[in-house]
Amino acid sequence: MRGIADLFPLSALAEFVWVDLTHFLIVMKVHELKEKLTHKEDVLLLDVREHDEYEASADKIEGAQNVPMGEVFTEAAKGNLPKDKKIITVCKSGGRCEIVARELKAKGYDIEYLEGGMEEWKKDAK
Repeated sequence: MRGIADLFPLSALAEFVWVDLTHFLIVMKVHELKEKLTHKEDVLLLDVREHDEYEASADKIEGAQNVPMGEVFTEAAKGNLPKDKKIITVCKSGGRCEIVARELKAKGYDIEYLEGGMEEWKKDAK
């Protein structure tokens, strides 16, 4: 009788299930963010939409700082983003904030991104 090791050599399984944990992101759901904000947890909320997009939108999360995606990396390189504080990124639909979170996570930041961005935030408000 053959076992799984005969069908799939361990080296092949290791390649199949390998995960680069430096890029592992924790996705924050809207209800989780609302809970953190309600309990006044010490987090830095970064809205990475462009300045004009942010200003034109009626949808903003109280306390969020608007730092466009392109500027976030410059600020991080200058040492202007805290590594000792949870950062949560937000954008319109979740794409840009995920990219920012992935890149900063690889640089050692404690960071999560809001799944679905402001579009999900609005849905939850209804």
